[in-house]
Amino acid sequence: MFDLRNYFKNHNEPVQESYGNSLNAIRDIHRHTKSPKRSAKYKKHYDYLTQISQLIIDGDKLEKEFDENYITKYSFDELLESNNKCYDEIFSKNYESMSYANPTYCVGVFGEQFGQLMSYLYCQYRRYPLYASYHQIFEMEKYNRVFIDVATSIMNNDKPDYDALRHTVTQPRREEQTDDIILDLRMRYDSNFAYLKDIVENADFADLRYLFRYGRYVSENEVKLAQLLQKYPQRKVKEIAQHIAQSYIEGFRKEKKNLESKSVVSVYFAMGQESIARVLIKEL
Repeated sequence: MFDLRNYFKNHNEPVQESYGNSLNAIRDIHRHTKSPKRSAKYKKHYDYLTQISQLIIDGDKLEKEFDENYITKYSFDELLESNNKCYDEIFSKNYESMSYANPTYCVGVFGEQFGQLMSYLYCQYRRYPLYASYHQIFEMEKYNRVFIDVATSIMNNDKPDYDALRHTVTQPRREEQTDDIILDLRMRYDSNFAYLKDIVENADFADLRYLFRYGRYVSENEVKLAQLLQKYPQRKVKEIAQHIAQSYIEGFRKEKKNLESKSVVSVYFAMGQESIARVLIKEL
């Protein structure tokens, strides 16, 4: 299994102490905002902070647990239940009626101006299951600090200043983005980042638990697709992959482009299509 912790080691090590300190502060905030003794006047603000702090705490727990033994430790049904629980808020009727990720709902709670900002902020913490699965502690540490600043501002002011709050919320996106862009490109195109390729080439497709290695939402669609291709004749799977490869090559010929100069090929596939992607990698 490709070692994500080692891959991101140089990014994570400088922020480990700050990350630990931020978690301690966030646990304190969580205890305070969910306390029965909290002021009824600020209930909606404290409910919001409680929900985000819970996402952060859950993300930290997943990051510590998600290793090469995580998938084999649980049954498929247990992993599916845990995965769907992470995303139930945004992939169910709850999205309309109780999700801060829904701008319409959030505006209904906090008003037009603050609601849009609070929804934007909340969506940053919906990324934590993926950050945790990829062991991107440096990303979690950055948004932990933002949350602490926002929570402090809300808890210490009868009416937080919108402009000051917006400045805090958008700070990560206003900072120098060069390192983030380079990292994103490396994860997409650097052959040394072989995590997804490792899943495709080495997973046991008869054991559908491999789907949970992606750290993303696994719906009924992905499960049924993987089950279908499990039973699909290998000959036909190979024919599909060969047809895709030949179509790719033919595109270069028609455009009169030099395929020989291309050293890297990106293979895009949907979760559940790994058996096709495995053959396609070999063909290309």
